[in-house]
Amino acid sequence: MSDFGELETAIEERPSVIFSRVKSVWFFFPKREVGGVQMLFLRMAEYIVDHYGYDVMLIDFPDGFMAQHSKHEKVTLIPFVEGRQIEIPSDAVLVLQSMPLWWLREEVVLNDETRVALWTLFPYNMVVPVTYNNYDAVSLIKKFLKMAMDRWSVFMQKRNLKKFIEFAAAKKAIYFMDEHTLNVTLKANSARIDAPIFLPVPSIPSHLRKEGCDTAALRCGWLGRLCDFKATILRYTLRRTARFAFEQRLHTVFHIIGDGPERSAVEACVRDISNSFFSVVFTGSIVMDELDRYLLSNVDILFAMGTSALEGARLGIPVVLTDGSYSEIAGDYVYKLLSQTQRYYLGEFIRDRHFAEGNSSLESLLSELRSDYARFSQAALDYFSCNHSLDKIAARFISLLEENDLSKRVLKESGILTTDIFTRALRFCLRIRRVLLQRAGA
Repeated sequence: MSDFGELETAIEERPSVIFSRVKSVWFFFPKREVGGVQMLFLRMAEYIVDHYGYDVMLIDFPDGFMAQHSKHEKVTLIPFVEGRQIEIPSDAVLVLQSMPLWWLREEVVLNDETRVALWTLFPYNMVVPVTYNNYDAVSLIKKFLKMAMDRWSVFMQKRNLKKFIEFAAAKKAIYFMDEHTLNVTLKANSARIDAPIFLPVPSIPSHLRKEGCDTAALRCGWLGRLCDFKATILRYTLRRTARFAFEQRLHTVFHIIGDGPERSAVEACVRDISNSFFSVVFTGSIVMDELDRYLLSNVDILFAMGTSALEGARLGIPVVLTDGSYSEIAGDYVYKLLSQTQRYYLGEFIRDRHFAEGNSSLESLLSELRSDYARFSQAALDYFSCNHSLDKIAARFISLLEENDLSKRVLKESGILTTDIFTRALRFCLRIRRVLLQRAGA
């Protein structure tokens, strides 16, 4: 069973024809690099155009990830070009990764009846970044004034965001990928939602299946971008796995699938910890069509967070779920399996409760997984099928779009998008910056 009963009922009566309220679904996430949100939107778009009959549009850069990887003839690609308007029709729903709508790009134009769906896919999507300036070099009076303005700006932004989140929730327009993402959003904004809506991250079920593991060697893998908050747990995991391999005299190969700005730092870590029993293979990014084959052929135990964790589970590969950290990890981190988590949890940021002094959680998991691989493989597959299978999540997604009442007209009438002077000033500065960059590149 999944953690929330509505997923079981959502798929039971999947509609075979298009609903009356929504005629088209527009996904907006223009990005050139590979990422979990891009992958999710692309897969959801292609699934619902086949199974529900909607017109589906992907808004992306002409050379963006979704534009380059969408091969479905029924999915329409809308090129996102700086300064060129894209009008979303009245009978459409615009799907966004959750964001304050006053930050929506000006190129995206909503009609009064256009509705907006916000999918919170990162704990800090709806959190005001608190980064105060360095005041050391200014006089005492200027320092006081700058500090006061910074804090007042943050206070006003949080107040605006609290109202917006609660209003969107009342209109059934904001969805949370898991309970952790919900809790971070509510706590950061002192907000309250009486009936939060969970929409877990989905992935496509596979007809391929992992069949056993290598009994002569330990074959681990990492799947994910090599970026700031992910690279820290990867480096920590590499050090701990290398030590385990040496102590057990167990030949271990660790495949690192992914790329990013922290690759050189990860490579430096590998040079420091290498030993005769431990080796690392850097593959870089692997495209979707080839990823399944590579995982099945080379990886018996996968380390990952977020949507990457599902790529292993859907194949029956046991997944050790990891958490993120912007600072180096010092202490004895506790590892856990994806199949042992609850409420769609796909990782969070590391806190004190993630540590237990002297624990051997990683070492125990590695030993247990190899000794009873079939059981752990089935547990990973069962967890995925019950909680993250695309057919179930898509049924839930479509139902939510039909219930959504967050239209541009409703937003205008509520005054909820009227922002403070600091936010308006920042938007103006960003608009001027974009214009200057466009002129410089012309």
